[in-house]
Amino acid sequence: MFVYKALAVIILLFVIGVSIAPYLKFENLVLEGLIQFKPHVAVFILCVALILAFSKLYILSLLSLVCASVGLITSLSVFTFVSSPKSCSGEENNLRVMTHNIYHLNTNYQAILNNIHSINPDILHIQEYKGGIYNYAHKELTKIYPYSHLDLKGGIAQGGTFYSKFPIQSARRKWMGSNITQAQIKVGELTLNFIGVHAISPKSTERVKERNAFIRTLTVYIQDMSRSNDLFVIVGDFNSAPWHPLMKKMQVDTGLKAMPILDYMRVGGTWPADWPRIASVPIDNIYHNETFDKAIYNNGLRAYSDHISLYADLAYCNK
Repeated sequence: MFVYKALAVIILLFVIGVSIAPYLKFENLVLEGLIQFKPHVAVFILCVALILAFSKLYILSLLSLVCASVGLITSLSVFTFVSSPKSCSGEENNLRVMTHNIYHLNTNYQAILNNIHSINPDILHIQEYKGGIYNYAHKELTKIYPYSHLDLKGGIAQGGTFYSKFPIQSARRKWMGSNITQAQIKVGELTLNFIGVHAISPKSTERVKERNAFIRTLTVYIQDMSRSNDLFVIVGDFNSAPWHPLMKKMQVDTGLKAMPILDYMRVGGTWPADWPRIASVPIDNIYHNETFDKAIYNNGLRAYSDHISLYADLAYCNK
């Protein structure tokens, strides 16, 4: 009996350790994994709580249940729970924005194009858009999108690009630890400040630190733009779940809105694409400022990528 209870205490200590790990300031690969998969860890802890309850270890079960609840609540709190559409005194219009990391080794070019055509976004942001897919798709895409900004080097697409049905007033690539594409786009009578992101993937402790430094720099950079009266959208592969402490801080500091919680429960994550969507991690995202009246999110196909495409219908008032 003593051994049984001692084992239960060891399990509880493990549960508590795993629960508090995401809140530690250390930057390493193990903690990164616990942060990115925090809801998954919380569900695991919930299962442990049930096992302890069936074993009549009620206090240990209760403590585990508290740890699981904190993990789930702090993960889901980044999403919008209540969406209150604004009244529009002018003409309400809809802007469809799409983002997709198509994977640089993906040679199923027609599947990528078919996915884009089926969603038919007004603004399309593509990551890992390399020479092969560029040579295959660019000419066809320009028939639909008369405006584009390509990250070209020696005539070869390097990976970060976007296409637009609306006039691009200015566009540039900026390096801040990872590449961003920044543009001003004329949407009706309004100006859209658009930023496309492809953050470095956190495959090692050093890359975790680089990705975190990028998010900190990006947060400071977009604060004024996100709080202006202009339309503002930032999209792309952040290589981080929105419940990461730095991503949550970005939302707080900039006032940006993530997808509504009901949309997240329906859409799920975007990576890995071959996982069930409710189990995958939403590292690809579309954030918008409060200038938009409302937003509806959906996902497209993976098109043989390791990421699932994501798009949002953003309503705005064209006064």
